[in-house]
Amino acid sequence: MDRMLPSRTLQSKAVRGMTAMVIIFLLTLLSSAAFAQRVTTQVSQRTITVSDQIELEIQIEGRYDQRVDPDLSDWTVVSESTGSQVQIINGQTSQTKVIRRTLEPRRAGNLKIGAAQLLIGGQVVAAAPAIDIVVREDQQLPVLPSGSAANLSAYKGQQLFIFPSVSQDTVYEGEPVLLMFDLYAAASLRVSDGGGSKVPNLDNFLVSDVTPDGRKGQSRKQVDGTLYNVFPLRWNIVVPLKAGPTTIGSMEMKVQAGSIFDARRMTLRSNPFSIEILPVPTEGRPPAYRDGNVGEFTIQASLSVSGNEAKVGERVFLNVQIAGKGNLEALKAPDLEPIDGVTIERLAGSETSNIQRDTSGISGDVSFSYILTPQRSGTVKIPGIAFSYFHPKTKKFVTIKTTGLEFKVAESETAAAASSSAPGGGLKPITADVSTASHSVDRSKTTPVFWLALGLPFLFYLSTEFSLRLRKRRTDNAPQIRSKRALASARRMLKESLEYQREGKEQDFYNQITRALLGYLEDRFGVAASGMTHDAIRRFFAEKGCDSQLADQLISELENCDFARFAPAAVRKEEMQRSLDRSLALLETLDRWATTLGVQRAA
Repeated sequence: MDRMLPSRTLQSKAVRGMTAMVIIFLLTLLSSAAFAQRVTTQVSQRTITVSDQIELEIQIEGRYDQRVDPDLSDWTVVSESTGSQVQIINGQTSQTKVIRRTLEPRRAGNLKIGAAQLLIGGQVVAAAPAIDIVVREDQQLPVLPSGSAANLSAYKGQQLFIFPSVSQDTVYEGEPVLLMFDLYAAASLRVSDGGGSKVPNLDNFLVSDVTPDGRKGQSRKQVDGTLYNVFPLRWNIVVPLKAGPTTIGSMEMKVQAGSIFDARRMTLRSNPFSIEILPVPTEGRPPAYRDGNVGEFTIQASLSVSGNEAKVGERVFLNVQIAGKGNLEALKAPDLEPIDGVTIERLAGSETSNIQRDTSGISGDVSFSYILTPQRSGTVKIPGIAFSYFHPKTKKFVTIKTTGLEFKVAESETAAAASSSAPGGGLKPITADVSTASHSVDRSKTTPVFWLALGLPFLFYLSTEFSLRLRKRRTDNAPQIRSKRALASARRMLKESLEYQREGKEQDFYNQITRALLGYLEDRFGVAASGMTHDAIRRFFAEKGCDSQLADQLISELENCDFARFAPAAVRKEEMQRSLDRSLALLETLDRWATTLGVQRAA
């Protein structure tokens, strides 16, 4: 028995050793399995519409030589971000790389997101299968009839929607109205930038942007028991250019909405709606009416003549000012009745205006200048100047007149001298009366005061003529001057936005960026960029032969600014700085392209 003990002890040790080796081997296998190469893909939705976006997430673990990303030829990558996750298993650390991409379908149909692969030495060591996505056409929203667009009760029960409205459903051609698109979000929802927006085509309107700055337009509203946060997306004063039934198309916006832990991307579209644009009546039009004179106005006239007296041949300026509310930019200069003995000339390019645009409409005044040149002495009487307009509220034509004006006209000094030297008593012999001849000299005619008084009318004429020519030159060259200074003006506006950035006023900051970009286009190319849709801006650049990528960069930055007005929570200071840097670089690129093209202003 004693001899057998060492043998058993040896066997026991051998068994324990084998067991330890097996355990180590199994742990090695488990560890190897735990940290093997792996790639997975998943999407947020598998059935969407052509206007929607989806989130693609790719997770990668382990070492690899080469990565083959999914084929995304059917998709547009809207945005991309990367991150990592760290895990510790059995004392060993592993890292998972996470790639997130926001995708937008290029078309409707059965689309694919291709397979993802990891390779080592040219061999596939891990793969994720392709994913099928069903993309349907957008549902055609019904066109709301005139008068129903402002019916909020139709949205009962909806947590998030774009509400279109217009200040009046029936409008006359040339009458300014307020068109609004507001985002209604239930108070329990968080809403942030979703990556883009599309505004309806407003080619049949003159458009002025009056969207409130910053938080001024934001409000809260109770609708059928639901409390909503209301954000102004796009407010425009629009002036219809053509009569007839008109449909205002949908505004489209991509947003990310939900709770703080469960937010998803979605595309919102407003219902298109119709408004009736009536023609200005032809019956009963007064002679002084001109197309475009729509609104409510007053008129007054004034003369620029010293002491209410002028001389024959001297220019007298008549100023006619029309003030009120309506389509001021389309007002036509009133015609003056002929005045006997006076030539009348309207001073071309002399129109001046002081126009304000806000949510109440368009108001201000426009002035027209005329030159009156009397041809003989006497009293010049200017009859009341008639101006006719159509009042859309009363649906009647109105004719208003200025009060009559008059001024006296004296003979010019040259005419008086010619008259006094004319022969009046027949021919007489030229004789000298030596006895009564006087050698005294009238000293008053040799003093500086005499010559100064004699030259004053001529100096006044020269200064007036010079002033008119200088004013006309400035008016004629104003577009070229603005074009040359466009970049400097835009840079100055961008510099002013830094103050908003420092104060944390995100909406004011992005509004200033928008003004700088659109203001540059208006000054450099002479186009009304603030009233152009994004599609119209693209068409403008295409007609100028500009690279579409440059136009897309501009549109993208404008859309980025649009979103910042209603989603301040999504804006960080570093993003504001990046937006400022992008805008400055974009303006400099645009200016280099315009200089190469030789553009001074739009044709």
